Amino acid sequence: MISYPALHKGTAIGVTAPSSGVDEGLHPILRQACSRLESRGYQVICGETTWTQHKAKSAPSIKRVQEFMAMMQDENIGLIIPPWGGELLMELLEH
Repeated sequence: MISYPALHKGTAIGVTAPSSGVDEGLHPILRQACSRLESRGYQVICGETTWTQHKAKSAPSIKRVQEFMAMMQDENIGLIIPPWGGELLMELLEH
């Protein structure tokens, strides 16, 4: 039987953009989504790349990798989600 991890109240959710970030015009929607998760008892940690967007990328690939890996290695973060996209995630593999 497959057993999936459960998110418990207080779990930290990391939001990082390993591909596309969120355009400035859509920041209010992202803030609202984070607030809704927080109102349900989760802690939301948004990385810098979440808030930036230039030519379909949130940041240069090395910055995206560094932020993603920092969240992967943070034992306080129980879940990592992207805010958007995914088409350019492959660029991270070389790093």
